[in-house]
Amino acid sequence: MQSALNKSESKNGLLSGSAQEDYMPIHIDVDVALPSVVICRFKAPLYYGNAEFFMDEVLSIVRSSPLRLRWFVLRFDSINAVDYIGAKMLTELADRLQKEQVALVFAELSTGLRRFLSDSDVLKAVGLDKVFASVDAARAAFKPAAR
Repeated sequence: MQSALNKSESKNGLLSGSAQEDYMPIHIDVDVALPSVVICRFKAPLYYGNAEFFMDEVLSIVRSSPLRLRWFVLRFDSINAVDYIGAKMLTELADRLQKEQVALVFAELSTGLRRFLSDSDVLKAVGLDKVFASVDAARAAFKPAAR
């Protein structure tokens, strides 16, 4: 099965094509200063209707990356809601990325989303040491692998 990422076009880091009209695109930034870090912005709520799509896209990006990724940073500044299914997907995604030796990292969580994700045990699955107030704070906390 060919991933949606492989069928998509990338223009200025914005993936489009496979999501059709029902999904907002995933915007991916590759941190040039930290080549083992990918920063993702998903411009939609994470809910039952797009949770599987989101997880498949993230896993495809990680697996097809030419770089050895260590952190996948998910920005929550454009995610205004997460439902029960979205929370379960994030927990599963953290587990699946850990098997790929990539940490799922959260940045820019609102107070309400942080509370919901904490109550849903998502933050426990991700690890509180991987939750940051800003992308800059996450970048500052990243420790490159020793050579």
